[in-house]
Amino acid sequence: MTIKTEGFSSADYWERRYAGGGNSGAGSCGRLADFKATFLNRFFANNDVQSVLEFGCGDGNQLDLLEIERYTGFDISPTVVAQCRERFADKEAFQFLSPEDARDLGLHDLTLSLDVLFHLIEPQVFADYIAQLFAHSTRHVVIYSSNFDSPWPSAHVLHRNVRKFIQDNVPHWHLNAIIPNAYPYRGDDVDNTSFCDFLIYSKPGISCELHCPGRTEV
Repeated sequence: MTIKTEGFSSADYWERRYAGGGNSGAGSCGRLADFKATFLNRFFANNDVQSVLEFGCGDGNQLDLLEIERYTGFDISPTVVAQCRERFADKEAFQFLSPEDARDLGLHDLTLSLDVLFHLIEPQVFADYIAQLFAHSTRHVVIYSSNFDSPWPSAHVLHRNVRKFIQDNVPHWHLNAIIPNAYPYRGDDVDNTSFCDFLIYSKPGISCELHCPGRTEV
């Protein structure tokens, strides 16, 4: 697999994109966003999830559809953090943090990663992100990502076998299930389909209720 790291910074790419008026992408809109929200809201309710920390909160389009008591959104882009603070100013139990606020991330019932991992091109950035994702959860980690090793034509996309990486580096967490995407990727409809599935992890001894037809048992 060719890893495209030379001269590329994931952080710089996303800050430039948001500062230039860009958004989080097609995955945070339309039926893909609805699919994610339907699964997540059911999971939050079934597992009494009260607090969520999302690594890579983006522009807030997906968050608008989520039913969460307490939410912390973290993003590497100061521009999008400022936008989310303004957008959700009426939500007293919501906060948005940038890297300079990382000491305030705290512990949460669930940590969340949606459409982020395949955008972390640099190997060390990817590894550090995974470590933080699991370090700040007391119960569950929910990942929505591609899960196969492959380069990609877009400079800001690199696919990895996420499941294997976590198995090798965070082996004490239990993978409960893989939830397949309702709209699998099609090259002729990239805005309405996705190469991502849900991977659902829990700490040992923590129960996890999954009422999801079509899930892959692991």
